[in-house]
Amino acid sequence: MNIENIYEIIITNSLRINSDEKNKKSLKNRTSVVKFGVGMIVRHSWTDHFSNSHDGVIIGWHNKCDETFINKKNKILWHSHQCLKYNHVCRCQKYLSSAYQQHYILLTENNEICYVGQDQLSICPPKKINHMEIGRYFSNFERTHYIPNENLREEYPEDTAAIIKLLANNGFY
Repeated sequence: MNIENIYEIIITNSLRINSDEKNKKSLKNRTSVVKFGVGMIVRHSWTDHFSNSHDGVIIGWHNKCDETFINKKNKILWHSHQCLKYNHVCRCQKYLSSAYQQHYILLTENNEICYVGQDQLSICPPKKINHMEIGRYFSNFERTHYIPNENLREEYPEDTAAIIKLLANNGFY
């Protein structure tokens, strides 16, 4: 075996291992604590000085508050999509128990994006969400929820079946 063959084997194996690790990291397996799913329409409610709420569609979730995600998304949004803005970003702090609950990324009406904890969300009656990025994440609206595109289905493979069951149990399906 010559040196070129050895390099080819090393590079091929390295790429395969990196690809396998990337696929494992990006796949979101549902557990019993994940209450909502990608494509589900929810109401985000919170209290600052007065009560507020708005509706949106879930485009992703994390098992706990991800500060690196918040920082990365803020930088991307403010520099490349100036018409998008965060309406409400999670203000969890590492030492608070709320930081360790599920956190969801929502496209909300009026081209806003929210990153919030599960305790601030509830199921809302099905409706279309007016957001310019809907087509980036979903292929169509299916009466009660949005159908994730191929990338989201691969990353969150169990979510569509879970939200159909959840909506049926709550009388929306």
